[in-house]
Amino acid sequence: MLRFYFAVARTAYRRQLTYRWANLAGLLTNIFFGAIFSYVMIALFHARPVAAGYNVRDVLRYIWLVQAMVMIVLTFGWYDLMLTIRSGEVVSDLSKPCDFYWYWFSREMGRSAYYLLFRGCPRTWQVCCSSVSGPRASGRPGSPMQPACRWPLCLASPIVFSSTSSPSGFLRPAQWPL
Repeated sequence: MLRFYFAVARTAYRRQLTYRWANLAGLLTNIFFGAIFSYVMIALFHARPVAAGYNVRDVLRYIWLVQAMVMIVLTFGWYDLMLTIRSGEVVSDLSKPCDFYWYWFSREMGRSAYYLLFRGCPRTWQVCCSSVSGPRASGRPGSPMQPACRWPLCLASPIVFSSTSSPSGFLRPAQWPL
């Protein structure tokens, strides 16, 4: 049965590969809004070079990490299940000899894997390599995170984010049709 879920995830990954121009347009949109947010923050940090322990470099790192994670985590909503309920295609999903939730979870993991490789990794790599010090826990002295833990946590966080954002799509009642 596990092979079935891997096949579903692989199919969802391939589905995203077919829309290369749309994904390129989405990547350019992320870059555009990241640049706008960056210039706004740079302008704000001209008045005060440090705010709450963060300098402009830390804030720019945060902005670009958020832009890298937007499509992996689906912060703007998840409507695939809602659309299948509205169209009636959910009947075919329920009639499959597999768990309904694991089926949708594997679909979302395939989609997230695509966005992780083609949007998240390049942007995260750029942000992590933009400083010699690497990611910091809080930017304050006496941070509890040890240097050996910083990089593995920075690299593992997109996987954790994507695996927790998919099940939360079932729990958000605002996405269910009325």
